[in-house]
Amino acid sequence: MTMELLTGRSLKEILKEKKSFSPVEMRDIAVQCCDALAYTHGLNIIHRDIKPENIMRGTDGVFKLSDLGLAKIHSPGEDASKDKFSITMDSVGLGTPQYMSPEQAVDAKNCDSRADIYSLGITLYQLATGRLPFVSNDPIELRRMHASEKPPMPSELNAEIDPDFEHIICKCIEKSRSHRYQTPDELLADIDAYIDRAPLPSLASVNTEKVNAAPA
Repeated sequence: MTMELLTGRSLKEILKEKKSFSPVEMRDIAVQCCDALAYTHGLNIIHRDIKPENIMRGTDGVFKLSDLGLAKIHSPGEDASKDKFSITMDSVGLGTPQYMSPEQAVDAKNCDSRADIYSLGITLYQLATGRLPFVSNDPIELRRMHASEKPPMPSELNAEIDPDFEHIICKCIEKSRSHRYQTPDELLADIDAYIDRAPLPSLASVNTEKVNAAPA
């Protein structure tokens, strides 16, 4: 796997100096990360370690994903036991606990592209609120929290966050991957609508489901 040589600063470094991000900045980071995920997922590559440290801002100001050290090629019906990390590493520990999806915490070999969407959502949560949703020095406890505890709503930590952007973050970090955005393109569609101040497609689909489920 060949990677571009990136020069610049990581989002983690930027976060040390800048505790809050404007809506425009968060939007731009989200869009650029979505574009990168759409490309890698289109190649059936799952990153498995999306976090600020692995999001680089180049000298041109564009944010890009870096460090594919834990990436895996995922194909429908694949044999998960062929994951190259399964022989030399504990697959339960693959990834960064602060940003790890519930299913990745259980078995990183069997997670799919929706795990990357969860990790991106945790990153956006951090940008929007200035903190992570779950904090612990114990990796096992962090995995438990991601799997079973409800995080504080972003607006509880930042009253100025836009309700639509809060919805986007919360949908990214749903416990059940079937309730998250299923693809980066779905996430990008909501972000584009947010930018245009239009109704979010995911909210429209929820409202349609409620109408269809209503008793006659």
